[in-house]
Amino acid sequence: MSLSSFWHNGRMPDEHTHPLRAAQRGEDYRVLAKAIRAVAVRTRLPAARRELGQLAAKYERQAEHLDRR
Repeated sequence: MSLSSFWHNGRMPDEHTHPLRAAQRGEDYRVLAKAIRAVAVRTRLPAARRELGQLAAKYERQAEHLDRR
């Protein structure tokens, strides 16, 4: 079974079935973004640092999106 089919068969919770309120989920994304940025600061590889920064920014945008819901 592929990860894709596992995800789409409803066995993994998504943002619509997660028991937390949107504000709590947004805060979770912010905590993850902060942790990712901390790893990026310690990373010597410029490409990896850039990718981690982009991932952190994506999580921040997701948190903002959840806050608006």
